[in-house]
Amino acid sequence: MSTLHTPDLADAATFYGTTFGWETEPAPGSALALCRLPGYAGGKPDQPMPHDVVAVMTAVANEPGEPAVPPHWNVNFAVDDADAIAASAVDLGGNVLGADRHARLPQRGADRPARSRVLG
Repeated sequence: MSTLHTPDLADAATFYGTTFGWETEPAPGSALALCRLPGYAGGKPDQPMPHDVVAVMTAVANEPGEPAVPPHWNVNFAVDDADAIAASAVDLGGNVLGADRHARLPQRGADRPARSRVLG
C-alpha cells in the first residue's frame, strides 16, 4: 500500500479528492487516513483493508528547529525478485539505498520469501 506523508491531511484530501475522486476517512484506531475510490475493487480476497482503498495518508509532524520533512509518497510494488530489480535499477543508473527489510508475501495461496529494496 502506498502512503502519502504530509503536514496537511485536509489539504491533501481536498487535492486528491478533486483530482482523482478519492474519498478520505480516518482509519479506525490509527493515525492513518484511508483514501477510497468508490467503485474500485482491488487487492486480495483475504486482505484486512477494504477493497476500495487505493492509498493511505499520514501526518508529518515537523518539529521546531529541525529540518522540515517535505510531503512525499512512499510507494510500494510487489515483484517476484527484489534482488534482480535492484540490480537492474543499478544497471540503469539508480541506487540501492537500503536492503535490510524482509517480507513474506502470499503467492497463489502459499508463502514465498521476498526481499525489499529501497531504490533512489
